[in-house]
Amino acid sequence: MTRPIDDPRDPAYRPPLDRDAPFPPQGEAGHPNLKELLYANLGTEQVVVDVGCGTGPFEYHRFAPQFIAFDMFEPDSREGMKPVDEFRLGRLETFPLEDESADAVVLGFILEHVPEPLVFLREAERVLRPGGWCYVAIPHHRSLEDRLFRLATRIAGSKRGPHIQRFTFTNFRQLTEEGTRLRAVGWHFLDASFLWMEHPKLRWARKPFVGVLKAMRAVGIDLFHESNYQILLQKK
Repeated sequence: MTRPIDDPRDPAYRPPLDRDAPFPPQGEAGHPNLKELLYANLGTEQVVVDVGCGTGPFEYHRFAPQFIAFDMFEPDSREGMKPVDEFRLGRLETFPLEDESADAVVLGFILEHVPEPLVFLREAERVLRPGGWCYVAIPHHRSLEDRLFRLATRIAGSKRGPHIQRFTFTNFRQLTEEGTRLRAVGWHFLDASFLWMEHPKLRWARKPFVGVLKAMRAVGIDLFHESNYQILLQKK
């Protein structure tokens, strides 16, 4: 069975990384692989901290930098990690690194789950070297996808917990600019993927549900657009 991300007909599909895309991006990047683009522009001596990395497997072997995978729980598999990569266990609110010891920090769909997102952003600022990068992915709280996810987790619960932050692109930039030295340099708005509906109890509903939304988009009602934000920040 083809995974949704590999099927160009599926809204979760992301085209392959264009390694020749300009870096760093400026403003709206029009590039759906900002995280991979960041990885591709870092060298073997540079360090990436993947906060809330998940259970594995990982994709680090595809890229040159050294990765420090960091989460509250041990991964099920370390497949995809290179010999120079490592996993660290701890509370996510306190990154297990020294000041100015990393070149990039990744916060992929983490901040919407935490009561104090500014704590995480300030930790990213602390561990980043001057000029370092922070990649953030967050949902747009007014999107249909996020509204439905909130409803589903309210009913059934979630391993990561519910979405307790209500982000828009504007209020997130205001949060970072007022509270840190991180500044947004490039971003890309992602369509809804509804990949959370690949859960075994919901998988049967995803394809027909997405089909209905596609039919609505064909007549001008687009409920996919601007559902998630990818933002690349730089420490100034």
